[in-house]
Amino acid sequence: TRNGNVLEIESLDNDSKMIINTQAAVHEIWLAARAGGYHFRHDGKVWRDTRDQVELIERFTNLATQQFAH
Repeated sequence: TRNGNVLEIESLDNDSKMIINTQAAVHEIWLAARAGGYHFRHDGKVWRDTRDQVELIERFTNLATQQFAH
């Protein structure tokens, strides 16, 4: 579901949720998952994790695979 700048992705199979939201004031996208919280900044081409530079889509895919696996 989406509510303003917050997107919630929920698995009905295992009752877990990931949340993605934009933080306009700091020009970031934040991702919350069971594994932790992640912040991403745009580098001119893609959104990258502020800690280890992993791309947002790669991080999301890996976390979603782990979290929503049956």
